[in-house]
Amino acid sequence: MASKRFDSPEPDREGLSVKDLELERRVLQLMATKTRVHKIAEIIGMSRENVWHIGQRAKKRYLEENAKLYADNLEADVLALDELLRTFTPRAINGSESAANMVLKIQARKAAMLGTDAATQYAMSKRADAAAAAILVAVQAEFAARLPPDEAMAAFQAVQLRYTAGEGKTSADDT
Repeated sequence: MASKRFDSPEPDREGLSVKDLELERRVLQLMATKTRVHKIAEIIGMSRENVWHIGQRAKKRYLEENAKLYADNLEADVLALDELLRTFTPRAINGSESAANMVLKIQARKAAMLGTDAATQYAMSKRADAAAAAILVAVQAEFAARLPPDEAMAAFQAVQLRYTAGEGKTSADDT
């Protein structure tokens, strides 16, 4: 990974200072408005390479943090639905029509959340595409940290081409 270029007191849990986090926030704000990297570099007063690395680091952290949050929320929601099923299933078995309807609704909701119903399969494939994009971003950041800029871009484009041409599958000789 690229070395840290900015220092200030009070590092966060990842070793980034408050100043670094503020800089990341500013870069992401500008990137969100579709401002190009060279323009952001002019605005902030640093090199394009530094701006690019800051943006990549921030995007990677955002994806990692949100993946954990999503997984935690999904697990809690599934546990809550399981508890509801334990409550309503005995009543449904004993003949309560409203409890039976509730059990069916809970089961449908759980299937939708876990992506096991047909209507959710498309949304799940979109999540898989997002995960693949996150992997490609991580690969790009790793190349950028280890290789000169021209070589990093060429290496990343080669990996991206192989990944998209093979629909995410790479052969053993690609490694």
